[in-house]
Amino acid sequence: MVTSKVNEALGIALEDSCLDVPPSIIVYGAPSTGKTSLVAQSFQNLLWIVSEPDSIRFYESTLRDKPSLKDDGFKMPDFKYIPEYQPDGKTRFKNRDTLKAIMERICETSAQGKFEYDGLVIDQYNTFAARVYEEIKSDPAFGGNAFRKVDALKSWNAWMCQIPRLTKRVMVLICHEASPKYDEDENSPTRGSLVYKGGPAFPIGPEREAMAAMSTICVRIVVEGSAGHTKRAILTEANAQWTMKFRDAQVKAKEEHDLRKLLLKSGYRM
Repeated sequence: MVTSKVNEALGIALEDSCLDVPPSIIVYGAPSTGKTSLVAQSFQNLLWIVSEPDSIRFYESTLRDKPSLKDDGFKMPDFKYIPEYQPDGKTRFKNRDTLKAIMERICETSAQGKFEYDGLVIDQYNTFAARVYEEIKSDPAFGGNAFRKVDALKSWNAWMCQIPRLTKRVMVLICHEASPKYDEDENSPTRGSLVYKGGPAFPIGPEREAMAAMSTICVRIVVEGSAGHTKRAILTEANAQWTMKFRDAQVKAKEEHDLRKLLLKSGYRM
């Protein structure tokens, strides 16, 4: 960490290296593009919060097909499964309360030096966001005020993106992607124009860009090539159709499928 002379003159301590703060990372893409496997291969000691148990099936199949990986320290992760419904299949599970309790506990144990993981993964975060938004919409505390409900979800997302600062550990939010939305109203004077960009599949379209802005990094995973000759890549540079974010001059618009290498390349101290 570098402390400037100006800070010393002011008599206050300021951190002027953003690389000392672990990033909050959004990884999104279409199904079967390798989002979970990308994160799994990049980080071995993260606690996973999953919306579906099948989210970590990658680990089981990988260890079954390549048992030699165990010698390299590759192992099944510790994870917490948060369902949508209670065991009766009818009563909704309170995802908002459960996630908040888990995050507060993680922050508390991190402050005490007792959190044994290098970071946190939430997979799929867009699923959790949709569940939380449904709970917000049905919460009588918000009444019929739609704007307050949207603001509540935005506040939730903003709070989640602060977890790395509070825990001093990396956090990865894995999401499905939603395609760009265009004006399809035949009677609209702006028909065909872009309504909002494609990006992480959040329950509110405009929140895609807002969420990317709040996170440290937002990348899109794609699969290129034809059958039998495919290659996965990480897209980092925002454009007119898709939301992305990676503030580093060394990072190209398209990088190889290695998230940890990409973070090290840009100077993050992983």
